[in-house]
Amino acid sequence: MQVLTVLLSGIFLGSRWALASQTIYVLMGLMGLPVFSGFKNGAIALTGPTGGYIVGFMVAAFVTGYLYENSGTRINNNPLRHLFAGFISCLAGVVVIHLFGFIHLFGYLFSLTGTKSISDTLTKTWKLGAQPFIAIDFLKILIALSILNLNKIKK
Repeated sequence: MQVLTVLLSGIFLGSRWALASQTIYVLMGLMGLPVFSGFKNGAIALTGPTGGYIVGFMVAAFVTGYLYENSGTRINNNPLRHLFAGFISCLAGVVVIHLFGFIHLFGYLFSLTGTKSISDTLTKTWKLGAQPFIAIDFLKILIALSILNLNKIKK
């Protein structure tokens, strides 16, 4: 659900407010509220294996919002343009989340294994931190687009 919320905040709040909303979310977790996946909280959640994804949420919300804001959809009311712009924006957001998460998880796993092979750590990072979530996150993009489409139909 976190990824879907990040994408929707970017599309509906715009880049600045989406960044603000995700920053508040991270700050709430740092203050001790159990808002992160698995009801985790505190700095340990940011320094643990999923910390990169959490930081990536803030950047992804901004990127998603920025791309959608600057896609020309305000000028052109073509429904297909809205969906295409939404798809590209959300896809970029998911890529940002996975990039931040992958880099952080790689560092985390590499620090645990010491001087083991980099390729082994990359493979393990892919299998644990990216591969299981790609199809699910693509589905979340489609859900975000459905919500965007419903919102455009209502207007």
